[in-house]
Amino acid sequence: MTPGSQQGLLLVPDDIAAARTELVELGAPVSEIFHGAASRFHPENPGVRESGPDPEGRSYQTHAVFSDPTGTVGSLSRSPNDCRDGSEGARRRPPG
Repeated sequence: MTPGSQQGLLLVPDDIAAARTELVELGAPVSEIFHGAASRFHPENPGVRESGPDPEGRSYQTHAVFSDPTGTVGSLSRSPNDCRDGSEGARRRPPG
């Protein structure tokens, strides 16, 4: 695989904020965490992003976009397991 050939890579970490912080610490340019207007994800159009996580805490509605030094471009998306705030992800997580 050629460095930088991955475009549109989607990463779904258990903790989107921690993943964003780790990428920043590794030197990757990463956007602030955002959600899309009307629950839509527009990585290519920053003008329709709303700052901060999805106010309802819905899975796959909170994002951050990143690139790395090789030119790989992708996005982080909030996982159903990202349950630190007690929202939808926490309710869906199986007991135990």
